[in-house]
Amino acid sequence: MEAGDDLDGFLTPTRRLVRRALPVIGVVVALTMVLTLGQGLIDTWLFGRAGDRVEAELEAADRALARSVLLVRTVGCDGRRSSGTAFVTDVGGGAVLVTNRHVVEGAAIVGLRSLTGDSVPLVSSWRLSEVADVATLALTVAGDPRLPPPLPLADELVQPRTEVRTVGFPSALPFSTSGTVVEVSRTRLTADVRTEPGASGSPLLAAEGGQVVGQIFARTGADRGVATTSPALRGALDALGPAISGC
Repeated sequence: MEAGDDLDGFLTPTRRLVRRALPVIGVVVALTMVLTLGQGLIDTWLFGRAGDRVEAELEAADRALARSVLLVRTVGCDGRRSSGTAFVTDVGGGAVLVTNRHVVEGAAIVGLRSLTGDSVPLVSSWRLSEVADVATLALTVAGDPRLPPPLPLADELVQPRTEVRTVGFPSALPFSTSGTVVEVSRTRLTADVRTEPGASGSPLLAAEGGQVVGQIFARTGADRGVATTSPALRGALDALGPAISGC
């Protein structure tokens, strides 16, 4: 008599339970896929609606602002997801993609999304400033023509009562707002512009001239924007640590 498995021809209680549950499991998996796809379509639709509204709010001369500001999405080494804002500026004759240090610090993966829907290269690495809440992002293809045009960075400190505007991604959706500079020090300024989580890294531009006068990194208790001044931003870009590409 040939030896065989003692369970040949029989179902254990566990196997019987799994067999009965298979149809239910299939339905659950199918529903999960449908819901995930549906949520993705909704997110895309909401992003597009918000982006169209922001573009409509900007005058023709400000369209460069819409093209040069990008949504940053990160997955941390601990699995947490977060978002922020980055923008392209010109430093020393070269384009630099800048965001906040706290947006990408501790990240495993960093991705970008354009407000206008343009194709954006992948982020290959990032460098953190050692003197301010500033970081730069390196793309997989250096000098890729798909990189948005740079925004000019102001050399001098902005003055109080200067009218400013910004575009960012609070709650990972495009948003634009304007206001005035309230207080200025050598390294920091406060502006009366609405600032919410996700706007970190947004450029603050002078309404007249369109130069970047600061980079938002925090907000006050009154929801005013707190920004690194343009001279301090230049200094922070001169004090970058080594390239990081994940955990």
